Amino acid sequence: ARVGAADGWHLVARASGRSGIDPTLARLLASDPAEEPAAGWLARPGWTTGGGVRSGDGPGVRGRVEVDADASAGAWLAWVGALGWMDACRCFAIDAHAGHRLGREGVDAWLAVDLAP
Repeated sequence: ARVGAADGWHLVARASGRSGIDPTLARLLASDPAEEPAAGWLARPGWTTGGGVRSGDGPGVRGRVEVDADASAGAWLAWVGALGWMDACRCFAIDAHAGHRLGREGVDAWLAVDLAP
């Protein structure tokens, strides 16, 4: 669910659950595979929740902060923070990300420069 305009500041909330279905099928039905942790997510019956705050994807400064948790086990699964900037003509963007995902030790951080966003 999203509250707010997609091209402006908005809140995002997610909830996924599994009971009596194959974990692989549950992941396919519940999410965009590019955005969700793959290792262990919905591997056991229960609920996974998440949410965050995002700004729009237009020119200027943009950002997002999101978290995901296993609500049934009471454990954090992932977090991410990102900050970026795009010029007014939309021909140059720079984005910095940092986050932790289920199944990986430590924090992943990266910087991306895009000449054709």
